[in-house]
Amino acid sequence: MGKLRGLLLLLISVMVLSGCKETPSSNNHEETSTYLEVRNNSGNVDTWFVYGVDVNGKSLYNYTYGTEIRHGEWRKFSFTKDDVGGDLTDVDVELKLQITNGSTLRESVSLNIHFILGERRVVRVDCVSLYNNKWCRTDGLVLTLVE
Repeated sequence: MGKLRGLLLLLISVMVLSGCKETPSSNNHEETSTYLEVRNNSGNVDTWFVYGVDVNGKSLYNYTYGTEIRHGEWRKFSFTKDDVGGDLTDVDVELKLQITNGSTLRESVSLNIHFILGERRVVRVDCVSLYNNKWCRTDGLVLTLVE
């Protein structure tokens, strides 16, 4: 009787386990967008405002007053392949930046980036030359792709 009970428990266990197959959930979905994370690494006192993000010449983000990114902070911008009009594997990204320190200075900085749908790419706004050893010069800004 003990062997029969053990065999019955084993059979019930197999039936329960085979009935619990993984089914697709509503959380499984195909990624439709990708993310550009912009980090400000331009200087200790510089606060930049992203007032535009263009991808392949298309304006994806246009801000009247800009999105503020202080030194050491970051902001995320998302877009789809439909937004850029095609493949994301070879796109030109242009950031339109503005700083206010007495007078308003604007600068566009661009970089060619390869994206995979759903992937997050990180770029830093780096400063390569300073004005009065304090402020970043707008002509000294470069985008650096963080790997």
